Amino acid sequence: MFIDLKLIQNFQMKYTALCQWVLSVRKNYRKSVAYHNWRHALNTAQCMFALLKSGRLQNNLNDMEILALMIATLCHDLDHRGVNNSYIQRSDHPLAQLYCHSTMEHHHFDQCLMILNSPVRIQT
Repeated sequence: MFIDLKLIQNFQMKYTALCQWVLSVRKNYRKSVAYHNWRHALNTAQCMFALLKSGRLQNNLNDMEILALMIATLCHDLDHRGVNNSYIQRSDHPLAQLYCHSTMEHHHFDQCLMILNSPVRIQT
C-alpha cells in the first residue's frame, strides 16, 4: 500500500525502516483481543487504501495527508484492551487515572506516537 501510494518514494523512506515500523505496530496489538486487533487494523488500512485509489480520494489530498491517514488506520486501536471507555472508567483502571476522557483514544494516540518516535533499529 505504501509503495502503491508512492509514500516510500515521496518521503524517501527506507523500505526496511518502514517494514520495521509496521512490525512494531503489529506487535503492539494484543492477540487476545477478539476484534480490535492487528487484523482489524490491517482491514481498516486496506479500506482506506481502496478509498484512496478507487474512490479517487488520493487526487484531493496531499502526500502528508495520505501518509497521516495510512498511519492512523494502522494505529487507531493500538494496545486495545477489548473493553470500552466506560468499563475502564468504572473499573478504576490506571488508564482512567491517566486520561480524564476518551481514555482508549488517548492511549491509542500515545502508543502511536511512542512507536513513531522510537529509534529505527535495522538489522544488517
